[in-house]
Amino acid sequence: MILILIGRIIEGTGVGCSSFSCPLYASEIAPTNLRGMLSGFMQMTVVAGLFAANVVNFLIQDHKWGWRLSNGIILIAPITIMIGIFLCPETPRWLFKNKNRESAEKSLKRIRQTDDVTAELDAIADAIQEEGDHFSIIELCTTKKMLERLGVGVAMHILQQTTGINPVFNFGGIIYQSVLGKGIISLLILSGANMFSTIPALFLFDRLGRRNLLIFGGLGMAVGHFLAATVFVTGCDVIKTIINGTIVNEETVSCQTSSGILMLFFTAIFVCFFALSWGPVAWIYAAEIFPLNIRARAVAITTGSNWFLCMVMAYVLELITPLGIHGVFYLFGGLCLFSAYSSSPNDPPGQKPQIIFGNLFNSGLLTGRKTGPELFTEYQQAYGDVFLFWVGPQKSPVFCLPEHAQTIFSDRHTFDQSPLFIPNFDLLCPNGIITLSGLKWKRHARVMLPMFKRAKIVHYSETILHCTDQFIDKHLDDNHIYKDLTLRCQSLLMNIIAFIAFDHDLEAQIDSSCARALQDFVYYASQFMIAAWLPRWLGKLYLKLNWKYQRAHRILRELSEQIVEQEQNKHNDCESQRPKNLIASLVSSLNEQANDQQISSGLTQAEIFDEVLMAITAGTETTAKALSWFIFYMSKHPRVQQKIKQELKEHDLAVGDNAHSSSLSMETLDSLVYCDCVTKEVLRLAPVAGLTARRATRDTVVDDISIHRGQDLYIALYNMNKDPRYWHHGDPTEFIPERFLFEDKNHHPYAMVTFGGGHRACLGQDLAQFELKLMIIRLMQRGVSFEDTPENIGGYKQQVTCCPRHLVVRVRIDHH
Repeated sequence: MILILIGRIIEGTGVGCSSFSCPLYASEIAPTNLRGMLSGFMQMTVVAGLFAANVVNFLIQDHKWGWRLSNGIILIAPITIMIGIFLCPETPRWLFKNKNRESAEKSLKRIRQTDDVTAELDAIADAIQEEGDHFSIIELCTTKKMLERLGVGVAMHILQQTTGINPVFNFGGIIYQSVLGKGIISLLILSGANMFSTIPALFLFDRLGRRNLLIFGGLGMAVGHFLAATVFVTGCDVIKTIINGTIVNEETVSCQTSSGILMLFFTAIFVCFFALSWGPVAWIYAAEIFPLNIRARAVAITTGSNWFLCMVMAYVLELITPLGIHGVFYLFGGLCLFSAYSSSPNDPPGQKPQIIFGNLFNSGLLTGRKTGPELFTEYQQAYGDVFLFWVGPQKSPVFCLPEHAQTIFSDRHTFDQSPLFIPNFDLLCPNGIITLSGLKWKRHARVMLPMFKRAKIVHYSETILHCTDQFIDKHLDDNHIYKDLTLRCQSLLMNIIAFIAFDHDLEAQIDSSCARALQDFVYYASQFMIAAWLPRWLGKLYLKLNWKYQRAHRILRELSEQIVEQEQNKHNDCESQRPKNLIASLVSSLNEQANDQQISSGLTQAEIFDEVLMAITAGTETTAKALSWFIFYMSKHPRVQQKIKQELKEHDLAVGDNAHSSSLSMETLDSLVYCDCVTKEVLRLAPVAGLTARRATRDTVVDDISIHRGQDLYIALYNMNKDPRYWHHGDPTEFIPERFLFEDKNHHPYAMVTFGGGHRACLGQDLAQFELKLMIIRLMQRGVSFEDTPENIGGYKQQVTCCPRHLVVRVRIDHH
C-alpha cells in the first residue's frame, strides 16, 4: 500500500507538470491558423486514454490479475512520452528569448518544414521586444492587467471543474450501477461520447472562436444535466429503509429501464457538449491570454487551480445523501449555466442597437443625418475611448487611441483585413488586393506593393504636373465662383489615374470610348460602394442589370488585354524601355498558372485587370476628396496660401501663370518643407478615411476588451488625428500646418495613420501623398488662389469617403 501511495504521488507530479507544459508548448510552436487544433490535441489524447482505460477495465473486470494488468498497461503511455520528449525541438520563442535568433530560426525551420520563416521570426522578435523582461510571480499578482488575466485563467479552470465532468466519470459508474445496473458499460458509453465529440472540436476552435464554443457548450451542458435530473425525478424511485421510524438507508434506486437509458443518454449529451467546448478550450484559452514573459508561471498557477478543484470535486459523492442524485445533477446544471453566462463577453458601452439594423439607423449613418467621422467623434465623447457599434446584428468594438492602433496594426498574425472595411467590394474587383487574405493576399502583395513605392511613382511626376496644368487651363477661370469643385477634382484624379493605368489622356480624348468607360465605371462603382450596406444579393443584381457598368467593364477589360498583348509582342530591343503604364509594368508578373502555394508565381491576366480597376477606384476617390479639402482649407486660411507661394519663390520656382512649363526635381520637391507640412495637415484634419476595419483571426485581448476569432473591429482614425492628448500645438481641430515644425513634429507614430497601418495599410498611400503634394505645389505655382464666400460653410458629406458638404469658393489666378 505504501508503494502504491508513493507511486501515486510521483505519478500525480508527472501528470500535473505535463498538464500545464503540453498546452504551453503547443501554444508556442503552433501556427496561428492551427493553434487551437494542436493545443486541443492534448485533450484528445486525454479522452482517448480515458476511453482506452474503460475498455481495458471492461475486458479485465473479472480477471484475477485485473488490477495488476490495469496498472501495468498504463506504463505504456509514460514510457512513450519519456522517449518521445527527447525528439521534440525547443520552442522558437524560448530559444529567441533565452539564446539567440539563429537557434530560434533553426528550430522554426524544423517545425515548419520550410526555410521561409523570416516573417514569422520577425513577428516573434517584435512580440518579445514589446513584452519586455520576465515577470516575477509577485509582479504577476500585483500588476493590474496581468492579475486580471490570471483571474480569467483561474476562473476558466475552476468553471471547467464545476461543470461536473470529473464527478460524472469518477462516480458515474456507481450512479449508473444503481440506476441501470450497468456501471462499467455506462462509463464506456460516456467515455466514448467524450472521445468522439472531441474530434470535431479540434476543427471548431479556429473556426468559431473560443468564446463562442464556451457559451454554446455551457448551454448544452446545462440542458443535458437538467434533462437527466428531470428523467430521474419522473422515472426513478429512491427506496428508503426505515427501522423503528428512522431512515437508515436511502441509496437503493429503482428505475424503469427506459428511464435509466434516457438518463444515460442526456448525461452523454452533457459529456458531448463538454468535449466540444469547456474540456479543451479551458486549457487552450488559459495558455493563450498571457504574454511569453509570464506565460509559464501563469499557466502553472491556472493548472494548479484546476487540480485543486478536481480534489474538491472528489467529495461530491457526499452531496448525494442530502441532495439526492437528481439534486446533484440540477446543481451542476445551474453551474453550467453560470459558466455560459460568465464566458459572455464584457462588452464596452455603446448605443442600444435596433433589431435587424443595429446602430445603422438610430445613429443617423444610413439616413445621412451623420457621417462616420462625426458619429464616431460623438460616440467617443459619450462612451469613452472604446465603444460598441452594431452593424446590423453584428457588434464591433471601436478603438480610438493610438495605442490601440499600434497593438492592432502591429499584430499581423492576429488581425487581418475585414470585409466590413468596404462591404461587398469583391463584387467589383474579386481579385483586388484589398479584398484578399491569406496566401492569395501574399502572392498579390509580392507583385503590387513594389508598384506603388516611391522609386516607382517618381516617374509619374511629369504626368501629374501635366494633368494639373490641364485642370487649371480647362476648369479654372479667374474671378469665378465654383460650386462643383469636388466633382472637378475627381475629374482631375481620374485623368491622372487613366494616364498611370492605361497611358490614356481623358482630357484630350474626352469623347473616346475609353474615356466614357472610365467615367461610367468610376461613377457606378462609387454609387455601389456608397450603398455597400445593402444585401449582397441585391448588389449582385444591381451590377448584373446595369448595362452601362457592364459595358464600361467590358471596354476596360478589352483595353487591358490589348495593352498586355502589345507588351508581350514587343521586340527584344524594346524590352529595356521603361513601361508606360501600370498594366505594362505588371506584364512581367503575368502567369496564367499562378497559384497561392507559390507566393512568387505572379498574377493571372484576370487578376492584373482587377488590380488595375481597384487602383482606379480607390485612387480616384481618396485623393480627389483630399484635394477638395485642401481647397476648402485654403479658402479659410489665405495666409497659408501666401506662405506656400513664398516658399516656392525662395526655392527659385516661378509663381504665376507661366509656371506651367517648369518641372520639379525630386530634390526640389523634398526641400519644400512647408508644402510638406500643408500636405500632412490636410491628411490629418480632412476626414477622408475616417476609420478602417480589421478582423481577428484568433481570440485575443485589446486594452482589456476581449475579441473573439472572426469578430470585426474598427479603428477610428479621424478621432486619433485630432485628439488633444496627442496633438499639442494649438487647437488640434484647427488647420495649422506649422504644428509639424514645432511640438507635433515628433507626434505619436500612430496618432496619424490616415492610410491605416501594419501589413494591410493602403498600398497606394505613397502615390496618394505624392499626387497631393505635387497638385498643391502646381496650383500655387500657377498663381491660383482660393477665396472664401458666404456659402462656403463646409460641413461633412458622406460618399465613399468624406468630402466638404458646401464647397463654394472664388478662384483667383495671378497671370503675372
